[in-house]
Amino acid sequence: MMASPVAVSKVAGNACPAGTVTAASYTWNFKGEADNTFQAIQDDAHQALDAADKLKNSDLPPDMAWPDASMQLDQIRDSVNDMGARLCRLQAIRKVVSPWQQAEITRITKAVVLMANNTEDAILYANGHTREMWSGPMPLYKDNLYSLAHNLTKSIDNAVSYAKVSQEYHELGPKVGRATS
Repeated sequence: MMASPVAVSKVAGNACPAGTVTAASYTWNFKGEADNTFQAIQDDAHQALDAADKLKNSDLPPDMAWPDASMQLDQIRDSVNDMGARLCRLQAIRKVVSPWQQAEITRITKAVVLMANNTEDAILYANGHTREMWSGPMPLYKDNLYSLAHNLTKSIDNAVSYAKVSQEYHELGPKVGRATS
């Protein structure tokens, strides 16, 4: 029951393919798409945090811990890879979104790359040390993964909240006779 490594490293190197420009590209709501993508990343971040919390707080005896830890690492890996795929799209539309969204894309990218690196290191260590998995650097990996997932979740929660408030502001402006830009 070996976990496979993380595949999100392409985000760090900006290897995400650019889409083809079409007539619809000129009228597409890229800011709205970024907000929706932030919400999808929020779901992934919460899943990663839940798995990291279970991994960090596992109190199973060492001989029973490997399958559970492997399952949690797989969940974190899957969530990180999903976030990486979503970040590819955000990187592609980065130049046409709001400045606050650009800053959030940068913040999320850094956090996801760190999570990917830590997840991959934890998986590689765990795969090579199934019997003594809780020794060596694994406690540090568990703490790092939890901390990174917690910080990312807080950041993306704030971004999603800001996007919702901003949308409400723009929708209410005309209703109260105030132009919004």
